[in-house]
Amino acid sequence: ARSQYSMSVISGILPYRDVFMSLFFISVGMMLNVDFFGQHFFSIILGTLLFIVIKSLLTLPAVLIQGYPLRAAIITSLSLAQVGEFAFVLAASGLSAGLFDMPAYQNFLAVSVLTMMLTPGLIAVAPGLANLVSGWRNEKKLEEEKNKNSDDCALEDHLIIVGFGISGKHLAHVAHESGISYTILEMNPETVHRYHDKEPISHGDATQPVVLEHLGVAKARVLAIIISDPAAVRAIAIEARRLNPNLYIVARTRFVTEVAPLRRLGANEVIAEEFETSIEVFSRVLTQYLVPRQDIDAFAARIRQANYRMIRRMSNMVDPLDEVINRLPDMGVQAMRLGENSPLCGLPLSQSGLRPTYGVTVVAIHRQGEIHASPEPQSCLEADDIIYLFGKTDKLYAVKPLFSGPLKENAAPSKSAEAVM
Repeated sequence: ARSQYSMSVISGILPYRDVFMSLFFISVGMMLNVDFFGQHFFSIILGTLLFIVIKSLLTLPAVLIQGYPLRAAIITSLSLAQVGEFAFVLAASGLSAGLFDMPAYQNFLAVSVLTMMLTPGLIAVAPGLANLVSGWRNEKKLEEEKNKNSDDCALEDHLIIVGFGISGKHLAHVAHESGISYTILEMNPETVHRYHDKEPISHGDATQPVVLEHLGVAKARVLAIIISDPAAVRAIAIEARRLNPNLYIVARTRFVTEVAPLRRLGANEVIAEEFETSIEVFSRVLTQYLVPRQDIDAFAARIRQANYRMIRRMSNMVDPLDEVINRLPDMGVQAMRLGENSPLCGLPLSQSGLRPTYGVTVVAIHRQGEIHASPEPQSCLEADDIIYLFGKTDKLYAVKPLFSGPLKENAAPSKSAEAVM
C-alpha cells in the first residue's frame, strides 16, 4: 500500500474481486444442509427475524450517538442487519473446538444465508421505513414545540434555505443585508449547534412534509434547495410544490442532465454547477485577453439563454407561465440601482433614451419603499432609485454601465442589485 505502484496493483486486482466474492457466496450456500433447513423451517425463520431486529437495535444507538439524524440511523442499521463474513470463520473455529455441535452450526448457516438474501430487500425498504418513523417523530416533536411556542410560523413572504454550506451561508448573508426575512434548515447537528445563536437555523429533514409546514412553506415566497443529495432535492421539490403551488423553487444540482427532471418535478429554476463553472472558466480566460466586460457578460447571457431554453423545452412543462417564457426565450426583467454618478439622474424617462437607444423598457420604479408601476414619460429618475427594466438579455447586460456612470476619483462604486431573470 505504501509503494508507488500501489494504485497499479489495485487496478490489477479489482477484476478478481467479483470472482472471489462469487466463490465466497457459492461456498456458503454449498455448506447449507437443505434437509436440515426444511426440518427446522419455522425455527430458522424466527431466528432470522430475531437476529435482524436485535442487530438493528444494537446498531441504531451507535449511529445516533455520533450525532446523525434518526433517518440515517435507521437506514444504516437495516443495511447492516445481516450476519458478517467473519462470523463464518468464528463459527468454523467454534465447531472444530467443540463449542457447539453440527445442528447448531447448521442453524447458524441457515440464519446467515437468509440474512444475506434479505439484505438487498432491507436496503430497498430502509428509506421508506426511515421516512415513516422519522416523520412520525418529527411530527410529534413539532407538536410539542408548537404547544410551547405558538409563534413558530409567524413568517410570511419569507425565504427558506435548505442546506447551510458555503452557498447557503452566502445566500443568508445577502438576504440579511437586503432585509429579506429567512429561515434555515440544516441536517448536520454540529452546524445547527454552531450557528444556533447567530442565525434562524433549525435541524430537520426537508423531505418530510411536516418539517416544511413548520417552516411556513405555505406562506413563503422562495425556497432555495442547496444540498448535494440528488434524491433529497427531488423529494423536497415534490413536497414543496404540493404544499404551495405558488412557491418559487430554486434548486442546485451538479450536472446539466439533472436540470430537466427537477423542472418537471416543480422547480422553477435549477442551477447546474457543471454549467455555471464552465461559464466562469471562459469568463476568466477572456478577462486575461482583455476582452471588454460587457462582451463577456453578453457571451455568458447568450449561452445561458441558449442552454436553459433547450433544457426548458426538454422538461415539457405544462404550466401556462412556462409556455409564455418559451415564447419569449431571450427576454427578461432586471433590477438596476441608479448610481449618483449616472447621467440619467434628474432626467425624465422621455429624455433618457433607454427605449430608442438601448432597447429596454422601464416597467416600474422603486423609490423610498414604494413601487411605481408603468411610470409616466415625464417621471424623473433620481439617485438610489431601483429601476425595473424589461428587454432582451444582451440589451439588459449592455445597459448596466449607464446606471453606474463614470466613477469619481476616490469614490466608491455605486451599489447595484440584480434580480435573477
